[in-house]
Amino acid sequence: MNILHLLFSMKTGGIETMLVDIVNTQSLQHSISVAVVNDEIDESLVAKLRPDVRFYRINRTRGSRSLRSVIRIIRLNDIIYRNKYDVIHCHSHSVVKLLWPAFRKKSILTLHITDIDSKHFGKYRKIYAISGAVAEDLKRRTGVHATVICNGIDMNGIYEKSDDFPATGEQFSIVQVGRLETEKKGQHVLIEAISLLKKKGVQQIHVDFIGEGVSFDYLQELVKKLGVDAQISFLGLRDRDYIYKHLKDYDLLVQPSFIEGFGLTIVESMAAKTPVLVSDIDGPMEVIANGKYGICFETGSAPDLAGRLEEFIKDDRDKITEVAENACEHAKKHYSIQRTASDYLKEYERV
Repeated sequence: MNILHLLFSMKTGGIETMLVDIVNTQSLQHSISVAVVNDEIDESLVAKLRPDVRFYRINRTRGSRSLRSVIRIIRLNDIIYRNKYDVIHCHSHSVVKLLWPAFRKKSILTLHITDIDSKHFGKYRKIYAISGAVAEDLKRRTGVHATVICNGIDMNGIYEKSDDFPATGEQFSIVQVGRLETEKKGQHVLIEAISLLKKKGVQQIHVDFIGEGVSFDYLQELVKKLGVDAQISFLGLRDRDYIYKHLKDYDLLVQPSFIEGFGLTIVESMAAKTPVLVSDIDGPMEVIANGKYGICFETGSAPDLAGRLEEFIKDDRDKITEVAENACEHAKKHYSIQRTASDYLKEYERV
């Protein structure tokens, strides 16, 4: 098959990094192209694409309606026309509006988060959701049915934990991975929880935040205000290779999100045999099977998160290890990139 993956930007993030894996896996058997509409491209991601993947830079300025931008969109459609794609797989819900009507008949959409505006859904041949939570949100709000194909990760790239968990009283190491965007990712809730634990005398905890974003200054100020400088570090943006190598070095991953359609980082941590503690929203809860493969806290509640952290630190180490082992097996069985790529290929045949 001849397949085009189409998206607005290709910056470092969960959607884009997973797309690279899907594209590379599909290209082993099919002709694959990637087209990025806007001039927002992380070259490190492009470098990870297999040599036989065709990559098209449309180089439009975000939101521009200039004559130059119009010409660039015409070029995109000309690329589609000349390559005669069997399927146009869109990863941005409104990108379909840039396509000529004839090409929309070959277009499918993957929804990665909840609460997406449904204005353009009718232009797609078929819609997919990365989780049951996203599909249910779509059905409830719009009545539109989406087929669920879960996200996947490259299990072979993740280093697994082999060390024992620290004994009670030893330094306890936590990691949080994601864009520093508190309205969606909730990093401030974790910082507030660490502050509450410090007031109770629980100070042998250190949190590394991996990521960058608009909330960085706010979070730094919050750390100073609450006096938890010694317990918090901001490591900045790290590439996936770094994350896959170092997740095993932590005792717990905490994902305090307010909005999360799935939770790739949660799956990555499970695959590394590092336990996970997540907010009780639908996406992450689906990944941990409602508590079977991880623990949760009340979304947005720093006191509840602090309580869960304290319980976890004092919990039986053999029990923690058993849950982590089972979570790893569950992740490998259900969330491999090979399965995700294969499931999409089967769906392409039906479009």
